[in-house]
Amino acid sequence: MDSTTCVIEAQPDWLTVTTANKHDPKELIAAAKELAKAERLLGNFPKPFAWRGYVGEHTRYVTWGEGPQGALVQLSSYAAALWFDNVAKAADHATRFDLQVTVKFTPPQKGLVKRGYGKLTHNASVGGFRPCINWRQSNDGGSTLYYGSPSSDSLGRVYDKWAESTADKTLDRGGSDYVGCWRYEIQYRSDLANAAFRSYAGADDRQRYCKSVVYNYWTKRGLNCPWTADGPKLQVCSHHTSTDSDRQLRWLAATVTPVVARFLDRGMAGRCLAALGLDERVCRVADGIYDRGLDHHHDDFDDGDTP
Repeated sequence: MDSTTCVIEAQPDWLTVTTANKHDPKELIAAAKELAKAERLLGNFPKPFAWRGYVGEHTRYVTWGEGPQGALVQLSSYAAALWFDNVAKAADHATRFDLQVTVKFTPPQKGLVKRGYGKLTHNASVGGFRPCINWRQSNDGGSTLYYGSPSSDSLGRVYDKWAESTADKTLDRGGSDYVGCWRYEIQYRSDLANAAFRSYAGADDRQRYCKSVVYNYWTKRGLNCPWTADGPKLQVCSHHTSTDSDRQLRWLAATVTPVVARFLDRGMAGRCLAALGLDERVCRVADGIYDRGLDHHHDDFDDGDTP
């Protein structure tokens, strides 16, 4: 059965920028700190960051650092698209810039990477240049096609976005928006990254630019892309992403909840919550609510003040 296709995303997926001479590093750092603050409010926790003389802070999607050479800021996933202008206006140079187009196939299509690998290797065999082409199958059922070497200034990737998102737990597994989705991506570094960064920043229609660049990259190498530059306006995709708090809550549900449930069954709610370091009043409330629900009373505290 043939699949129908629909582009659901066309936007940057990674941005690394630095300051050199034109801009004050403090301006870029100030912008990044505001974004990191927004990340913390969303539930992503900061960690120390240090790399090649830069020292700063890393949250899940925003990283910043400052050093004697200036300032560095990295945005990944939805942040690279949603907050592009916040850092672009204060940056002098881009050292990495990734563009991606995500396509939804209905019904989901299997074997896309395998067929693409065959086409790309066939086209490469008839020319004088032999690029590095790899196809990898992961144990979670996903697969990824690579065009170019990891050290090159341009690296293409096509992969099963649903398999990648659920395996890495970077997205909300409860959503179904990525079922049947394949992502076509280009990773630019060095001068290519800076050129693409400048072109994207100055584009009148950034989504059209993104779709055109990714389309031209892959079709030039012999891989068919199921979209054109035209199409309806898309919103910047951000609702799929989960936070550090989300992941910790999933961990609590999987590991702590069963243990707490056993204590509740024994009528030891208050002692269980006290062992977790919760406020004594919360423990008493929990005991009272749970005991009334069972129509009997187990007070783990001696003063009888359970509501």
